[in-house]
Amino acid sequence: MRYVLYVPWETDPAAELPLVLFLHGAGECGTCGVRHLSQGLPPAILQNPRAWPCLVVAPQKPTPARQWEAYADEVFGILEDVRAARGVDGGRIAVTGLSQGGHGAFEFAAMRPEVFSAAAPVCGYGDPDRYAQRLDGVPVWAFHGEADDVVPVEATRAIVAALRGAGRRVRATWYPGVGHDSWTPAYRNEELAAWLLGQRRAGAGR
Repeated sequence: MRYVLYVPWETDPAAELPLVLFLHGAGECGTCGVRHLSQGLPPAILQNPRAWPCLVVAPQKPTPARQWEAYADEVFGILEDVRAARGVDGGRIAVTGLSQGGHGAFEFAAMRPEVFSAAAPVCGYGDPDRYAQRLDGVPVWAFHGEADDVVPVEATRAIVAALRGAGRRVRATWYPGVGHDSWTPAYRNEELAAWLLGQRRAGAGR
């Protein structure tokens, strides 16, 4: 699986930086190694790089026919490769994604809650009850457009309700009148970067 690793321009090679795993949507699938950088977090970083003083790893899923969880071994292997090659703050590894990638963010955080310090799924979907059971200790900030005609906003509302019912740490942002492209306002939210990078996994050292 091809991936891109973003490294902030002014970085001490010895510094341990937070790491964000970014998962793209169905429209950016392929094997070209670049299309998945066209939407979501990568353009937001280019617009305001100082807001994102972190490493970002962005794998490219080859086909929209399979969900991100089908590539869990590859993605977690990439995370291990990056951690071995770069200075990573092991207590601050977050996951985010849009659409299929929003689903993937929920799924990977549920698969390995001991890995992730936070999750920010954008127009995601999945099994609310499973996430409520599994997302212990992983704070979530979910985003969704209320006029989304691809992934209905009710998908995220149900997950947020289940997480709150289970006493999980969750916040949600709804965009009235916004369709499927809720990722543009979400990743340009001035609070998101600070929130995502500011979470630390309980009991984790550097």
